[in-house]
Amino acid sequence: MFYFASGRRPPTGLTSMYPLLAGPLTRTLAARVVADLERARPELVVVARAAFPPAARVSTNPVTAWIAANYRPFPGSAERGPFGLLVRTGGALAARLAAPAHAAQEVPAPSGTAEARL
Repeated sequence: MFYFASGRRPPTGLTSMYPLLAGPLTRTLAARVVADLERARPELVVVARAAFPPAARVSTNPVTAWIAANYRPFPGSAERGPFGLLVRTGGALAARLAAPAHAAQEVPAPSGTAEARL
């Protein structure tokens, strides 16, 4: 539903964490998901808190270990209910979030006008 509502394609063919946590295809699916995530490098990852294991178990699963190594919690995401939002470390979104909110940012001005600032 998330991808349909947002009009975006998922970075991987598997949109549920549950098959990655247990089952006969866990290793195969985990390798595929990590490869897909490496290629797509999404700026934001949304995880169901119930499916994302506690920090003590993160390293036992290749997908959760990869996510933990490459993403950090989105500011204020602890208050977002059953979902966790994670921002890619060193990504464009992380840079925008780290920029001072009060700093003026240059915006390309429409042709024939003076430079615009936010």
